[in-house]
Amino acid sequence: MSTLSKYVAISFLCITSTVMLGGCGGNSGISGHSATAAPTASPKENPTLQLPGTLIIVGNSIMAGCMASLHQPYCDYSMTTAHLIAEQGLRVVNLSRSGNTIASANAQRVDGGINFTQGDERGTAIWITLGANDFIWGSSSIEQYRNHYLTLLNRIDRIAKQKIFCATPLMSGFDYDHRTSSEGTTYEDYRQVVRDIAGEGQCTLVETSQWFTSAEIYDEFEMPDTLHLGKDGHIHYAKHLLETIRADYSDS
Repeated sequence: MSTLSKYVAISFLCITSTVMLGGCGGNSGISGHSATAAPTASPKENPTLQLPGTLIIVGNSIMAGCMASLHQPYCDYSMTTAHLIAEQGLRVVNLSRSGNTIASANAQRVDGGINFTQGDERGTAIWITLGANDFIWGSSSIEQYRNHYLTLLNRIDRIAKQKIFCATPLMSGFDYDHRTSSEGTTYEDYRQVVRDIAGEGQCTLVETSQWFTSAEIYDEFEMPDTLHLGKDGHIHYAKHLLETIRADYSDS
């Protein structure tokens, strides 16, 4: 990496609202969800060894924060998926920002942050979950969304023991309300772009459509506004994320 590239990457990490967790084992403001392996577990039984050493999350406000609700008024960033995953012993780098679109992620050169922080002897998992704002605010047409997505993927340095996971945007109230964009596209159309890109071998597809039922989407503990995750929603999402990457790395 050139001196300029390092400067860009370091600058990126300084100016973004990045949460970097070095595998903290404390409660991080979360009670009852520690998953430290039992002292008697053998290396083969240790679930942490079935996971990469580093997880990099690239998302929007759904991954950047935790939404409060009437019954969970103190939900904050310390209750997010990133913190829950860090409790598993992974180093977590959260490059998510509120309002992020696939275009803004490219403009911020998120790839610089990825390339600067990835690398671990157990491997690096890169988890990309963008698309909500592209659809909701009409900031990217389907074609633009696809092109920006491919640009981001192509800028990521490919290294050993790296896996890139492209997660479809979560189902939300927008799906059940049958919302469409000014161009007549649906939220599902943006999910299909992610599926197509993964089908072309650009990344590993993570199909999230069945992760939350309609009842859970309208449960204020899970999704207070039927889009953003509450504390229970982050616990739910983190469980699925861990199952996904554990299964993939265990098969390697």
